[in-house]
Amino acid sequence: QLNEAFVNFLLDLIENPPQNDEQVSDSLLGLILSFNKHFRATKHNPIMQVLSRRTVFRMLSEKLMLLFNRETDPVALFSFSISCPDSVLKFLNDIFSTKRTSTMFYTSDMSVMIEIILRQLFNRPSKDQVRTEYLSLFHAVLTSDACVELKKHTNELKRYFENILTDYANESDVDVYIVREITNRFPDLFC
Repeated sequence: QLNEAFVNFLLDLIENPPQNDEQVSDSLLGLILSFNKHFRATKHNPIMQVLSRRTVFRMLSEKLMLLFNRETDPVALFSFSISCPDSVLKFLNDIFSTKRTSTMFYTSDMSVMIEIILRQLFNRPSKDQVRTEYLSLFHAVLTSDACVELKKHTNELKRYFENILTDYANESDVDVYIVREITNRFPDLFC
């Protein structure tokens, strides 16, 4: 049964794999990502509950960033398109949904994460479900307590958001909603 004791056990093994075998960490991270996909609300998610009380995330955050940058979902078993969200994107969205877990990444990791998110946003076409997931993650990161530096991207983001809002007919309703939420919440940055 998936409970907090088991999640702690898995996270301990990820951080300190037996005989420094990183394959163990990789496999266990895949298991945690798989379990996490089954929880819609972070409030009832034992993984997020455990993470909110932990202070050591070095190996976990490092491996997550690697998967995120490579666009690798260790939970995806087949290469065809499915409607399930990417497990890494969902996990990151869950992490940034609460104040206690949103601070688990180093500032340098956050800069890299923002670069990856922006790259994905700018390179994905309108009405792309994956782009919507990245927009959602971007919104979650911005509204969290994570340390995020956007100054060098502000003009680029303004133009990008303006395009989404003005080309409403060719955009998904969800993307338009997320962009409106972002621009309304952070008018100093994006208006």
